[in-house]
Amino acid sequence: MLVQDRSTPKSPKSHIRALHSLHPHRFSEPKKLDFSTWFSENLYKIVTISLLLATVAALCFLRNVADTAVLVSYETKAKSLEKIEFPQINWNSVTLVSDKSPYANFRSERWIIVSVSNYPTESLRKLVKIKGWQVLAIGNSKTPSDWSLKGAIFLSLEQQANLGFRVVDHLPYESFVRKNVGYLFAIQHGAQKIFDADDRGDVIDNDLGKHIDVELIGEGARQEIIRQYSHEDPNRTIVNPYIHFGQRSVWPRGLPLENVGDIGREELH
Repeated sequence: MLVQDRSTPKSPKSHIRALHSLHPHRFSEPKKLDFSTWFSENLYKIVTISLLLATVAALCFLRNVADTAVLVSYETKAKSLEKIEFPQINWNSVTLVSDKSPYANFRSERWIIVSVSNYPTESLRKLVKIKGWQVLAIGNSKTPSDWSLKGAIFLSLEQQANLGFRVVDHLPYESFVRKNVGYLFAIQHGAQKIFDADDRGDVIDNDLGKHIDVELIGEGARQEIIRQYSHEDPNRTIVNPYIHFGQRSVWPRGLPLENVGDIGREELH
């Protein structure tokens, strides 16, 4: 009869001791690291992360500074556009121009100013017949030297040069812009109202007051006073000066059509 010999099982502790004796370095005691040791071992990581964070912070700062600068610049420009600064004129320092023309003593409150390059047209002859208005014809380099029309005052290039207006030196000889001389001449001779006309255009029924509010103010005015354009658009660069001359449906050549109706009552500048 065979009897199996059973040995007593070894305890876990003895098994661990055996493994430890076989592999003494595998189950070594954990190291005790202090902060200085950890810091020295991970210094390169700390430096790398710090530089990354500093770079991100610098970029955010620079972006905020740029945005702030743009905002400040925009606000400054917006404030400057809110109020338009107009030049101040000291009228007492303006030297009066003495009138040496043959019309020095002539006065009229209402003037019709035209630029003429040819002999009087039929339309211009009708303008002369409008009661209460004085026609002033401004010549240029194309105007015939013997130009004449009864009832109209004609200023040739030579006469314009002798009026003493400085603007004459800046006006082209062959252009309708020489009307500027006519405006100054009319104002010098008592003009209160000036009708800018074309020598080829007709006035309906020869009555300027029929379709145009020539009185503008007072009891005879037909419409409410228009003082200035709307300021809703601070970037406006287009204005129609003709709305101040009694007819808001008229605009100068070159005015964008989308700006024709931009009218609003505001403070007079």
